[in-house]
Amino acid sequence: MPPIHPILVHFPVSLVTVALGADVIGRLRPSAETRALGFWCLVVAVVGAAGAVAAGFVDMYRADLAEATHRFVHLHRDIGLLLLAALALLAVWRWRIWRGTVPADRVGWPYLLSAIAVFTLVVFQGWFGGELVYGLGAGVSAAGQGVVSPEEGQMGLAPFAGFTETAPDHHGHHQ
Repeated sequence: MPPIHPILVHFPVSLVTVALGADVIGRLRPSAETRALGFWCLVVAVVGAAGAVAAGFVDMYRADLAEATHRFVHLHRDIGLLLLAALALLAVWRWRIWRGTVPADRVGWPYLLSAIAVFTLVVFQGWFGGELVYGLGAGVSAAGQGVVSPEEGQMGLAPFAGFTETAPDHHGHHQ
């Protein structure tokens, strides 16, 4: 079975982007359509993110990763769990706005600033996952055909090494 996580991650990234765009447009020009679009894209993004996180767990345990790569994958997993929780909380807040529990014809600045912060984390997580794949070869059979040298590729995550921990042995080959 091929890795599923890389297939699923694009849905929440796209949907969060559209949800934020709809909310920004709705802030400038309030309409029922932009409110509905922002809300439903965020709800589906949460579902997609849950699927991406679950698939990420499965793919992580199936992959034969080097110890250093595995530590970065665990950090990516932890950020993904934090992001999923943030998206779920944002969706509850957005539901309260859309359903009128929080009186407004558009999203307020506190919500919008929070959504921008979550979007920023989504962008960072996407970059981080890309670095894992294209820089460290996580989950792929490295063929030495990247756009940078293997040495340069491995330097992309170096600033985050301090946030990693020793990865548990999933395959019996890590020391």
